[in-house]
Amino acid sequence: MKTIAELKRTNPPTISKDATLADAVRLFGESHEEFAFIVEGKKAAGIITDGDVLRAFYVRVAAYLEDLQKYEKHPHAGSEFDEEVRERAENFKKMRVSDVMTHRPRHVDEEWSLAEAVELFRKNNLKRAPVVNSKGEMTGFIKRADVAAAAMEA
Repeated sequence: MKTIAELKRTNPPTISKDATLADAVRLFGESHEEFAFIVEGKKAAGIITDGDVLRAFYVRVAAYLEDLQKYEKHPHAGSEFDEEVRERAENFKKMRVSDVMTHRPRHVDEEWSLAEAVELFRKNNLKRAPVVNSKGEMTGFIKRADVAAAAMEA
């Protein structure tokens, strides 16, 4: 049976914790992935996903818009309300990756067996995880689909 070191992917999408959420969304599109790791030194300091961005959008902008129907009859609906929505959307785009990322993501040791990785993914409902060496340095990443495919071959 293959080890995680043999199954891992290299060249993960990475982004700075100081990048904006707009930068993260652009990276998702360019990399054809829905996530990026935040690497400090050689260690995975965090991960940001499309889900993190969507949750932030909901909290910062969309939840406010849910009350739109209430305000449509409000005398300021066309001016003050619209300006508030624009301001919230602009502020959302300027938010930093560090504002919404998962810090210290769960990781998979490159020497682990497939069974150990399956258990970590199952217990924590993970979709992807950094792969680290014995020094804790990130050497790649693995996705749930990679683990499932390898389990089918076992």
